[in-house]
Amino acid sequence: AVVVGVFGVRAARHLAGDPAENDHDDSPRRTTRNVWISHLSSFYRWSIDEGLTTSNPMRRVPRAEAPESLPRPIPEAALVYALAAAGERMRLWLLLGAYAGLRASEIATLHGEHVSIDMRTIRVEMSKRKKSRMVPMHPKVAVAFGEQLPSGRLWPTSPNQVTILVARHIRAQGYDFTCHT
Repeated sequence: AVVVGVFGVRAARHLAGDPAENDHDDSPRRTTRNVWISHLSSFYRWSIDEGLTTSNPMRRVPRAEAPESLPRPIPEAALVYALAAAGERMRLWLLLGAYAGLRASEIATLHGEHVSIDMRTIRVEMSKRKKSRMVPMHPKVAVAFGEQLPSGRLWPTSPNQVTILVARHIRAQGYDFTCHT
């Protein structure tokens, strides 16, 4: 009942049975199915920790084999147009993504004290693998940052806002690329 209430009848129907048999027109993508399974598994682990249940029925639900996805970097011409039309903040976000390889979540949570103009490095805290890493700073990124950086978060934005705003900006230039392509 909880599963159906939170995720809906469609999700419950698609989580039942063999994932290979759920490849019909109205079935969710395999990655979507795996996300649902992950969320529900987390919910049941929390329920066990809180003493609300004693088992995790999601342990037995098979995950769909997700196809390998390859990155689709933005073509240089599209990046040039997007940079030319960008304001200061958007320009820096585009440069951080294109030349430093930062993800939207890393851009959104970047702090001034993590950027060393002198050392030409960016310290990325809590990246995708939950570890910090040092990233070399491309000269174009260093120029865009300028001389002085404030301490604390550089932008009051969420990762989702960065994703949406970057995609909107690039699409306004006539290209279909996002932070995640």
